[in-house]
Amino acid sequence: AVTDRAWRDGGVVLVDGEAVALRVDHGPGGAVVCVGDARLAVSGVVPMDLRPLVERWLRTRARVELPPALLALADRHGLTVTRVSVRNQQSRWGACARRGSITLNWRLLQVPPRVREYVLLHELMHLRELNHSSRFWRLVAAVCPDYQESRRWLRTEGHALF
Repeated sequence: AVTDRAWRDGGVVLVDGEAVALRVDHGPGGAVVCVGDARLAVSGVVPMDLRPLVERWLRTRARVELPPALLALADRHGLTVTRVSVRNQQSRWGACARRGSITLNWRLLQVPPRVREYVLLHELMHLRELNHSSRFWRLVAAVCPDYQESRRWLRTEGHALF
């Protein structure tokens, strides 16, 4: 199941909101861990728990993909972000600091793209309103009309990713 703490050969993991199979292929050039269509080379012995290897791949992908996506949305909405970082928060999807710095959780690479975009927009709207007041939620609704659907997904499905 997707909620297993250990990720093993034959199991599944969420990537972009889709449950993708984890498979270990042994070939003449060594072992490869397949995460859906992605192929991750393994040096040495393949560990029973593939989580560290797959997490490293997801974190790298998050550092490459999330900051430009956030900055593009910021630009589209006329907002200035001073710094973007991708971290391993244990309970938050993102955070916005008063000075314009936004932190995003690498696990956003696991959620559906529409949910990811909601989180990015949510954090960006904190640049206009640094709280969760009704004014803040009106700002979110204006840029992400179906935000409640994404919030529901995070509440019902997202906890399993932590």
